[in-house]
Amino acid sequence: MIIGDVRGKGLSSISDAALLLGAFREAAHHHADLAGLTRYLEGSVTRDLAELTETDQRAEEDFITAAVLEIPDQEPVIHVINCGHPPPLLVRGQHVTPLLRS
Repeated sequence: MIIGDVRGKGLSSISDAALLLGAFREAAHHHADLAGLTRYLEGSVTRDLAELTETDQRAEEDFITAAVLEIPDQEPVIHVINCGHPPPLLVRGQHVTPLLRS
């Protein structure tokens, strides 16, 4: 699972969100482990954003944040790798718990 956010608005932000989602889908086909998937995702997004910045005169401060999660079927845990995104929240009934490092 991925939770992401892009800086900006308009068509460039839509393009950045599509870039992130496409990279995630591609990474999911090639990497079984969360760390490998996240490394691939970071490399792909970093490279693609750099290319877009060069060709489209986009703002160099554009960025994407993401939290990548793995929720195993047989374990009562959630594995999270956070890439600059605010901590995801686990909501159970009236209880809200940030998913922090443990």
